[in-house]
Amino acid sequence: MKRLIFFVLTFCLLVSSYAQINKISKKQMYRDYDQFVSILEQCNGQLAVRKEVTGINQLDNIRLSRIEIDTISTYNSFIRLLNQQLSSLYDIHAYQTLDIYPEFDDLKNIDTTNMAPKAPPKVPQTREDMMLLGNPLYINHEYYLPYIYTFITIDSDTLIFQYPKIVAYNGIPFTEYVKDNLYKFHFSGTFWDYEKKEYGSNYSLIPYYGLLTIEENGKEETINLNNIRGTSLSAAKLKDTDIVQVKGFQTDNNVQYFEKDSVLYIYLGKMAGDDSLCTTIKRLGNKPISKVIIDVRGNVGGSDQYWFNILQAITADTLWYSPMLAFKNTRMIRKSHKFEGGDGFLLNMKPMTFPWLPEEKYLVLHYTQPLVPDSNSLKYKGLIYILQNQFVYSSGHSLSSFASTNNQLVSVGLPTGLLAGCGVNPKLFQLKNSKFTFRMETAIDVTNAQKPLDVYQDIPEILIEIPTQKQLDYFKYQNYERQSEAFLYRYDFLFNYVLKLP
Repeated sequence: MKRLIFFVLTFCLLVSSYAQINKISKKQMYRDYDQFVSILEQCNGQLAVRKEVTGINQLDNIRLSRIEIDTISTYNSFIRLLNQQLSSLYDIHAYQTLDIYPEFDDLKNIDTTNMAPKAPPKVPQTREDMMLLGNPLYINHEYYLPYIYTFITIDSDTLIFQYPKIVAYNGIPFTEYVKDNLYKFHFSGTFWDYEKKEYGSNYSLIPYYGLLTIEENGKEETINLNNIRGTSLSAAKLKDTDIVQVKGFQTDNNVQYFEKDSVLYIYLGKMAGDDSLCTTIKRLGNKPISKVIIDVRGNVGGSDQYWFNILQAITADTLWYSPMLAFKNTRMIRKSHKFEGGDGFLLNMKPMTFPWLPEEKYLVLHYTQPLVPDSNSLKYKGLIYILQNQFVYSSGHSLSSFASTNNQLVSVGLPTGLLAGCGVNPKLFQLKNSKFTFRMETAIDVTNAQKPLDVYQDIPEILIEIPTQKQLDYFKYQNYERQSEAFLYRYDFLFNYVLKLP
């Protein structure tokens, strides 16, 4: 979704900055908090859209949290409060940062020598501070434990559970528990469930104490985690000896040609790498091709230019990348993004309002970039299918979103519940007194939007229902080469679904 560039501020600078700004008065806290709210109000174009879709006014909730300063006594506590409010935006591109990019960032109002260090995390000291290992899987509106769990009780009994459904925690239905505790989970895992009309989390870690109720093979059982003295995790095993087992979750990009169906299959775990993948695509794809499949399931993001290059290595005709980006029409946006020239004249921006969000005023940038095929591209004119699941982020998601604007690309799979689409590098902001420095996405993608929900840009063109067990199988065998021909044909429901499409 975003073009992310990485480089790191030096450790010495961080130590120096902490020594200078680790004290702050209450009055300065209040002033910084008000500045923070003002930045969100003037620069965050997502909030009004999220409010219309979810019914939750995030900005009002953040305003109400100002009262928490009354009970704060330390600089670190204030930084934690700001991070909590930033996390409550549920945007993967809104976060405190210690990194700066001088070639891209506007550093005019940023004190780079006194950036606020991140508040040190609380060190777990008791059982109540510990979490059960493994992020639960959210599948078809329910949560599942993500491994085979072996629990050893204080009486030396052994309990084994294989990917069971999580029913409740301390007697509270687990989906309700997650909704009530979103602030405890990492913000990047928070998503909106369109059918249930509620937030969920892919990082809903379970406390390692209390009562956990699970269901396995139709039978419910409640585990008293206080009585567990040891836990081990293992992954499911495949009987297939021709599917290679690997260490850890695989995100390496690769391309294969399957003779059986004349399919060119490209897996993109991240939008980053050199030109070697494009070279391999042209070499392997120099054969009859009935279908091109680009798999971005689990893509962690990177640079849009990476998938631009891949499409240019494949297609016969020029693809037109033509997004419409909307920014709030405020003085702060116009100045910070340099949308104004002399005498306040707007540069390449058009003031607009939308009938589906009439109270909001935006500045809209509509630009077009031709993706011209390479001179030695595959000259492929058929459909290109983009496989998407609930774990697609950033620029990985922008490829899937782009499919809805182009007839040659077709996205297939599951929505992510994330606000996706095209975007720009998250803007750098800094609060005056605490020097709390953070990034935040200021653009929303309004391409072809007819209602607020369309701005999420995350629902694939072919939305399919994948049976729970099939989804579990995909995650259960993540320690195998899931991108191998054998695994795809035997176990991958989505891949086989696409094979049957025209």
